[in-house]
Amino acid sequence: MLVSESQEVSMGKEFYPSALWGDVGGGGEFRDEQLHSYLKETVLRIHAVSHRPNLPLDFAIQNSSVPNAWAIPGMW
Repeated sequence: MLVSESQEVSMGKEFYPSALWGDVGGGGEFRDEQLHSYLKETVLRIHAVSHRPNLPLDFAIQNSSVPNAWAIPGMW
């Protein structure tokens, strides 16, 4: 790995807040509990078999009409 797990977590804490609301297509968070529950199950299954399954994990659904997905290291 090029960076340690602690470095990934630190990077995520720094970049995540501005990414959600910033230039990545941010229209705020789209709040739909049914969609969030469905995606959470999928995200957690993928995370469990990732190369770093012990890193903290969070995700959000952006309110945007543009289909997109992205990840930030060590999102808390």
